[in-house]
Amino acid sequence: MKSSLITYYLLLITCYSFSFLPLTPWETLAVQAQTVEVEKIRAQQLLQQGIEQAKTNQLEAALQSFQEARIIYQGIQDFSGEGQALNYLSLVYSSLKDYTKAIDYQQQVLAIARSLEDPHLEWSALSTLVSFFTQLEDEQKIIEFAQQGLILARESQNSQWKWAALSTLASTYSSLENYEKVVEYAQQGLIVAQEVQNPNYEVLALVFLSEAHNLLGDSQKALELGQEGLAIAREINNSELEAWTLLVLGNVNVSLRNYSQGIDLVQKGLVIAQASSNRNLESNALFYLALIHWTQGDYQQAIDYGQQSLAIYRELGDHESELIALHNLNTNYIYLGDYQKVIELTQEELALARKIKNYDYEGIALVYLGFAHFAQGDIAKILEYGQQALAVGKEKQSITSEHLALIALSIGYSNSGNNPQALELAQKSLAIARNPQHRHQLLVNAEELSLNTLGSLYRQVGQQEEAITVYQETLAIDQHHFTAQVGLARSYRELNLPLTAITYYKQAISNIEQIRGNIVGLDRQLQESFLQAILVDADGSKNTDIYRELADLLLSQGRILEAQQVLELLKAEELREYTRTGNKRQDVSFTDTESAIIQEHGTLVAFGQKLADCQRHNCPQKEELIAQRQVLTEEFNQAVRTIETEIRDRQTKDYNFLNPRNDFNRKAQEIIKAQPGTVLIYPFVLADKLWLLIASEGGVVKKFEVEVGQQQLGETVLR
Repeated sequence: MKSSLITYYLLLITCYSFSFLPLTPWETLAVQAQTVEVEKIRAQQLLQQGIEQAKTNQLEAALQSFQEARIIYQGIQDFSGEGQALNYLSLVYSSLKDYTKAIDYQQQVLAIARSLEDPHLEWSALSTLVSFFTQLEDEQKIIEFAQQGLILARESQNSQWKWAALSTLASTYSSLENYEKVVEYAQQGLIVAQEVQNPNYEVLALVFLSEAHNLLGDSQKALELGQEGLAIAREINNSELEAWTLLVLGNVNVSLRNYSQGIDLVQKGLVIAQASSNRNLESNALFYLALIHWTQGDYQQAIDYGQQSLAIYRELGDHESELIALHNLNTNYIYLGDYQKVIELTQEELALARKIKNYDYEGIALVYLGFAHFAQGDIAKILEYGQQALAVGKEKQSITSEHLALIALSIGYSNSGNNPQALELAQKSLAIARNPQHRHQLLVNAEELSLNTLGSLYRQVGQQEEAITVYQETLAIDQHHFTAQVGLARSYRELNLPLTAITYYKQAISNIEQIRGNIVGLDRQLQESFLQAILVDADGSKNTDIYRELADLLLSQGRILEAQQVLELLKAEELREYTRTGNKRQDVSFTDTESAIIQEHGTLVAFGQKLADCQRHNCPQKEELIAQRQVLTEEFNQAVRTIETEIRDRQTKDYNFLNPRNDFNRKAQEIIKAQPGTVLIYPFVLADKLWLLIASEGGVVKKFEVEVGQQQLGETVLR
């Protein structure tokens, strides 16, 4: 039908237009060219119209303009123009958050670019796809297209493209915590930056390298790289790069245990970020400050900085950072013992983790819920939530979820009377924590959590030597870890080495008192809940139990005045009021013998740190170092047994414990002298007994043990 109409039309021209000569082939081509040119101009006008519409947020109208332009370009087979139209369509759909269509159109652009062998259009398409997948937080797709971009950049010998691809790969692998890959690409990026003599790129590459080396355990190398980057940033007066470098250097110093230096560097970075109104940098600085203060047990500052960083992440709509900040804030409340607050924050954390499909933090949140309920006496809940977290770990291949779930289940089974199962799960969790392939996917204190849980389980089944070894490994990671110190104290107490046990109890209480001093600005309720918080291990005991156990042990050794001072710390508020010492906290002091034990143990801890570093890097001397540690441990245990025997023979009279001035006893004597005949009676209630401490005229202090437990006493009082 169509061909007959054309024939009829041509006949009409022949019959009625006899005055015109037939067109030559060249004239036909000229007409076609004019038509194509007109169509091309129309398409360009539509593109410009669409751009103006997009600028004024008329996105639906812009889509129509770009679609019309695309159809015209297709009709005249202008593939370059079609690529432009498709690119604009892709960008508008991305503005509408329709990334499925945005990606589809951009991949068509990429196909056209490759068919035209147009490297600039191809690079543009690859870069845009990377940006889309960045918005979708699809790291694997980012890597896929950035790798293609790197190949194109090398083929084109374009250094700018090369740097962009390498820095994208380094950044993405950093998000995936694959720091070996970060080093690989950042090192190549540093070479490119130096070749093109771009100091900004050079600083960025050095910062990537510094951060990666620090997280790989080579903090000294990280320090050198970070300092090199900081010097360049300051030389070129780039304040934002300077701030970023300061934050990384702050973390490096924390890894080197230079905490005050780390805080100082991050504080400087925070000042720069605030001065330049860079909210992203500011939130990161606040986050790092919260984290550093948490590692030092300064929960008051950690909560303050954590809340500030969380507010900014929410303002920026950065859900991933918001989730991590929320989790870290929540961890403070775990250690402070405010379990209702933990449940409240964990519900938020769980909802957000599921919303953004972060399976690591989904598993973490489930374990936190279980632990909070366990702390409130519900053992069934820690098993229930632990199983859910384990399912997440297995189904979603989240090693973080699996690791924490094993610890939660271990605690649950232990408190349900199934110690063999609990031990098996705790050992599995430790194997995961020590696997070099997993170390960047786990929480920073993953190994410590596994070790403490395992140590408490060994103690429960009577394997005290194994427990001691495990606790010493924990202290090699963090020498101020009071949960491990308490574990050692309890193990040595079970081995009938009371002096050594007392030494570790004192160390633990010294660290707890430091934390109490750091949280005096928090609500009174939080200060009190901290003492009632349970230790994060399989025992389920409270911080207050540590004081009571030490006082009980001191009383059993006849060290009455020292026991009084422990009680004074435990009942700090009422006794500080009683002695009118205001808010002044007494320092924990040690006898000469106890100091000698600490010094001897310090050598063992230092060696343990060397072994821990070796294990992290799987060094070839690992087995040899493990054997050396066993010898050193046996030598230490023999040394403390010798000390215990000597002290038992001559029964020490060195009472220089918490406060040499003994304010409590002095004040008691002042009251007795002011009121002759007065006798002060101090009751000390334990789970299975009652001690009565009696102070009378002349400084006479006596103790009486009464076989009345806490429950029986409470029932009697209520009658």
